Amino acid sequence: MFFFLLFFGFVASASATPYYTATSGVFTDLAEFASYESDFGLYAIADPSKRLEVFGYKKEPLAVKTVDASQWLPLSKGFGFYFAVHTGGKNDPTADYFFFSDPSLNQYANGTPVDTSLQHVLVDYVSGLVMIRLEDLLDGGDSDYNDMILAAFGCDLTQVIPSPVPEPATMLLFGTGLASLAGLVRRKKLQK
Repeated sequence: MFFFLLFFGFVASASATPYYTATSGVFTDLAEFASYESDFGLYAIADPSKRLEVFGYKKEPLAVKTVDASQWLPLSKGFGFYFAVHTGGKNDPTADYFFFSDPSLNQYANGTPVDTSLQHVLVDYVSGLVMIRLEDLLDGGDSDYNDMILAAFGCDLTQVIPSPVPEPATMLLFGTGLASLAGLVRRKKLQK
């Protein structure tokens, strides 16, 4: 029974973060209730260092911008959302940290990971709109997710949930269970 559990019971998968595809998108900055200013943009799933800034930190709420795949090819290949937070407000040209829709990418401006287990960017589907909301404070902040609220509309934005990928440790357990099961069968054959 132990070998059966080892063989089947531990087969699990890493959770995969959703990403998005579209041929075009219309983004609007609906509201901000934050003391910090933030850039908003899209990053390529294939290479998160490739980013397209949609709104800069000096923009005002109710700004609207259209992006299409002819302007930025990763739009149709797969992208996520990011916010670059400027803790010095509109007089601070340098972002202090970046929060991504895939929290494992969250980082300080120098690339050092920060809050990689915390979701700072929420993406919700509401009545045909895609709402993108930011919690801009480190360590989870006040978790109100209203520090910047954007909407994507009039587009074919599709959420893609990747197939889970087996974890290396899971594969090791699976292989160990398989080897143990083979050894048990062999031992029973030798005893006969």
